[in-house]
Amino acid sequence: MSVIVLSILLSLAATTIAAAVVPLSNWSNQTGFRYNVTNKTRLGAIDPRFTTEYRQGQDRLSATSCLMNAANAMMELGLENFTEPIVPRNYIDPGYPDVIIVPVACAPRQRIEARYLLWGVYEGIRWMIDHQNFRALEIGAYWDDIFVCNIWIRGSWRFLDVAGSNRTLGLTARSETLSIYNGTVESTQGLSTMDVRNTLNDHYLTVSVIEFRVRLDITEVFVTIFAALEYLAHFPSTDEAVSFLISPDEGDTEIGIVEHTRAPAVGTPILEYQWVILSLGQIPGYMLEQRRFTEVVFEIAVDGVRLGEGFLSKEVL
Repeated sequence: MSVIVLSILLSLAATTIAAAVVPLSNWSNQTGFRYNVTNKTRLGAIDPRFTTEYRQGQDRLSATSCLMNAANAMMELGLENFTEPIVPRNYIDPGYPDVIIVPVACAPRQRIEARYLLWGVYEGIRWMIDHQNFRALEIGAYWDDIFVCNIWIRGSWRFLDVAGSNRTLGLTARSETLSIYNGTVESTQGLSTMDVRNTLNDHYLTVSVIEFRVRLDITEVFVTIFAALEYLAHFPSTDEAVSFLISPDEGDTEIGIVEHTRAPAVGTPILEYQWVILSLGQIPGYMLEQRRFTEVVFEIAVDGVRLGEGFLSKEVL
């Protein structure tokens, strides 16, 4: 845990001393934090009617940039209506601009259901991780054996000459500001806090993080975040979020969210799925900036109102 004791999570203040020596996975059991979760899910394959095929190019890509751009694209797509056809556009993380995700519809000006794009990115980045092969990838997406779109994960043209400098999962951080849907995230000097301005509706999102000493596998952090973003995308983004605990089938890392149990005052924000999506989408970038992948507890606040808490940790068997 950080040498600076943060009193960011008021409900956790009494346990910060124990947290310095107790792994988060054990601490969350002892404090009862995990038992406030009402919906536990193990995630494996997505809807079997959705299938993909892959054609790989020769251009080598940065593993870091592939993973961060996939997280950014899934975060943005998770805020869309899951089954609504949307106009395809390119997805690029300004902090990792050497990789771009490019959807291509079957015909010009044809829309593509948001879920097909999200699932295609999810399956494509998982394919890259499983094969430890980060090269340009064309993903053919099918629904009930009917072709629906192509998705390219490829180098941005102006970066192709320098792409591939980081071809393994020994990830490196960039100095640029991390991307966010209609806003930016910056780490506050001396505090583990991310402040996000969502210009879409002028709310102010703050994600506060406490780090623990137990290290997590880099790949499992990303895979767990991807699985959580896929799960959250099924819900309308402005619906009130229900607490959940998610663990991908093949890993031993899990992520959970618990909403604060209090009656909200009239006119104050509630923990909506959009705030959870935006918060989770920032966790990998935050860890890259800190150059540490460890168990964490984080708090989600909007307009200064604490709405929920979450954790990313080793799974408790």
